[in-house]
Amino acid sequence: MIMIKYGVFCEDEPHRIFIINLLNQITKLYENQVIISFIFNHDFKIRYGANFNRNQVKGRYLDVIKDSFIIYSLDLLFIGYDYDYHDENSFDKEYEKEVEKIKKLKSNFINKTILFIPVQCIEHWLWYLKLKENGGNIQRKIILEKRERNEAKEAVYENKKGIKDFRNMIANSLTEQIDVLWLKQKSFSFRKFYNHFESYMKSNTSK
Repeated sequence: MIMIKYGVFCEDEPHRIFIINLLNQITKLYENQVIISFIFNHDFKIRYGANFNRNQVKGRYLDVIKDSFIIYSLDLLFIGYDYDYHDENSFDKEYEKEVEKIKKLKSNFINKTILFIPVQCIEHWLWYLKLKENGGNIQRKIILEKRERNEAKEAVYENKKGIKDFRNMIANSLTEQIDVLWLKQKSFSFRKFYNHFESYMKSNTSK
């Protein structure tokens, strides 16, 4: 069995819920190759589990990375914040710029840190999942990430987007069964994140 201790440093609880539920599914995807146990570090969440805005996450995550691996002995850290814009070219530049910052830290930190930066916000990933769950036309190319953030939040949470517990409940419900391959096809920002995650998995789950 391979045990992977991980933490999530992100903006909001829906970001964290997305990662936790995704990892539950990843365990199933890899079970024919090797037994994997993802272990969520609750002490890390106590220290870094508050809600932050985008700028706070970006301003603090380099120090959080150091704490993650030196103090909390994590094997894997997810850093998540909303990109807030929808241009794919500028997103790629943003992503690579943040990767270069991490590379300047201790050399192996970049191999254990995965960025997840939804375009424009985590609700766009959830919106794709809700559309699929509700039987939307998944054959047609749908680019929801060009739609405004408020529209995405309204589509996901309807008229209860301001109620925190309801948002978390909806996020949990939509991410219990994530069609990873489908979402990779629909969302370029999810595809960027998941390709990075797959590289980590291949490097750390070989027999």
